[in-house]
Amino acid sequence: MLSIDATFTPPPMFRGLEHDADFVVHALTKYINGHGDAMGGAVIGRAELIRRLKADALVDVGASISPFNAWLIMRGSVTLPLRLAQHVATAQRVAEFLDKDPRVAFVAFPGLPSHPQHRPSRSDCGYRGGARRDVRLTDNVLRAFQLEVRLKFRAVLADQRALAAWGKFQREVE
Repeated sequence: MLSIDATFTPPPMFRGLEHDADFVVHALTKYINGHGDAMGGAVIGRAELIRRLKADALVDVGASISPFNAWLIMRGSVTLPLRLAQHVATAQRVAEFLDKDPRVAFVAFPGLPSHPQHRPSRSDCGYRGGARRDVRLTDNVLRAFQLEVRLKFRAVLADQRALAAWGKFQREVE
């Protein structure tokens, strides 16, 4: 069986069932909800597999989220196509900008023609997206940043804490 974690490639970016996946797992908290204010997930698959999943797994993990979380996720999902298109366009511009910067040693982004998965990404992901976006910088460019990678809702992955007005105070508290 093939199961695809579509946390970073929600529809309409990628449709796993069209690529012969048996199950596609979506984290509704992230892109689909878009606000980071509700927790939820979804498993999509063929009817007979979902019936088996319900009979076996849901006994242990539960079958539903709260009505309020469901409402929040439905509210956010309405704007998913617009948000996703903007997100991918912005990611493309950032990747192209970083790719041209001499202080950046390496950019791995499927939207760049130099990426080895560029062609499959364009055909498989409707918005030319993809989950992997790696950047290797030279000359300690991020000296002033604290790098963070989290799978919860987050506005940025590099915080300017060292440059913030409260940075000195935070260091003293720590």
